[in-house]
Amino acid sequence: MKKLLSLLVAAVMVLALGMAAGAADYGAMAGDLAAIGMFTGTDVGYELDREPTRAEVAVMLVRLLGAEETAKADFAAGTISHPFSDVADWAAPHVAYLYTNKLTDGVSDAEYGSALLCSGQMYCTFMLRALGYSDAEGGDFTYAAALDFAAEKGLADKAFVANFKRDELVAVSYQALSTPVKGGAQSLLEKLIAAGAIDGTKAAAITEKLAILKEYDALALKNVEDYKSLDCSGTMNIAATVGGQTMNMSDVYRHMKMKVDESAIEGEIVMETSDPNGGMPTIVHQWMKDGYVYIERGEERYKTQMDYSRMLETLQSSTGIAGSSMTSTAAAYMFTSVTKTQTDEGTLYEFALAPKLFNSLMGGILGNASLSADSIVSFGSMVERILIKDGAVKNIKMSFDYSVPLEGMGEMTTQYSADLTVNAIGDDVVITFPDFTDFADESAQVQGE
Repeated sequence: MKKLLSLLVAAVMVLALGMAAGAADYGAMAGDLAAIGMFTGTDVGYELDREPTRAEVAVMLVRLLGAEETAKADFAAGTISHPFSDVADWAAPHVAYLYTNKLTDGVSDAEYGSALLCSGQMYCTFMLRALGYSDAEGGDFTYAAALDFAAEKGLADKAFVANFKRDELVAVSYQALSTPVKGGAQSLLEKLIAAGAIDGTKAAAITEKLAILKEYDALALKNVEDYKSLDCSGTMNIAATVGGQTMNMSDVYRHMKMKVDESAIEGEIVMETSDPNGGMPTIVHQWMKDGYVYIERGEERYKTQMDYSRMLETLQSSTGIAGSSMTSTAAAYMFTSVTKTQTDEGTLYEFALAPKLFNSLMGGILGNASLSADSIVSFGSMVERILIKDGAVKNIKMSFDYSVPLEGMGEMTTQYSADLTVNAIGDDVVITFPDFTDFADESAQVQGE
């Protein structure tokens, strides 16, 4: 992702001071997959909160290969079979197809292991096979490295499939449908529709969502390499709820102007923080120029030397953007819903992000620190609304929340809302610098600390 989106996301992060989402499931996606005959529930529903079995994922793989009708016909004709004693009738054609085509083995000569649970690693391996990749000797990947290869192809994140349930199975399957097959630009869904394995009409909900994501990417990235500068302003509100009582914690206004190139950064940031409970507002003015950061707070004025390379690294890592190496396409499983609406102001895109994804990513981070995500933080909802006009982002609104346990007090839920307006991009961005001669140099003191 190029400079403009780096700056835009950085601005949102500066304004919002965080990003959260929470424990929810992929029920809507399960419904989309059910509409095309890809995913079915049981007599008690989709059962998204339990682990899938090897028999269930065998059925999913055959469907994603577009071979279910062939498998059923060939099994009925006796041209394919399997040697296993633990395969139910509903999964027998599918297991037979996979076994005959050397796409799966049993846990022994006599048992397939139908009731055994399927891991995220196993399912990602199956999905990679559906996309045309091989884990046979000399193939594209190995089973041991399946999760790394799946992440490389944009199929799933390791942390997301670490605690693998039917919920994650739905999300990874959805993502597999949107992923290009090996050696081509055609997605798996497009391939299956073209082959007649999936009814394109019934797949309308999926294709519409994927089309909106693709369209947004194209619009947001239009001429992005030409954008070096950004002028944006916005507000942020933080509130907390404990024991049913909600308290407004702070209101923040920021106006930020940034100009970035490969060797320098210039900027101007004004932040006003108000205490809704009666405290005096705090106003901080900050400039970046010629390798220094200048700060003005009331009568206090000082400057410190700025490590540009470290600042750029921090900007990229804190926003999750690693320069141009990041792919522009957003993973479909990041969202529980995607909509597009034409308004008088422009085209409004609304994204409800999947809480489970962000919980799993946080769990991976905390797990590396030997901490339990469940005992520390539980992310709630996150909604992002992005207004685009004339091929440029004009406004971003975000709202999200997360909860943390409080010993003896239940839990505290923190609610964030942020509203960012893009005022100017490129040559229209103007930064006005004051006379810095009376700013005390505190570089040595900061470096000594």
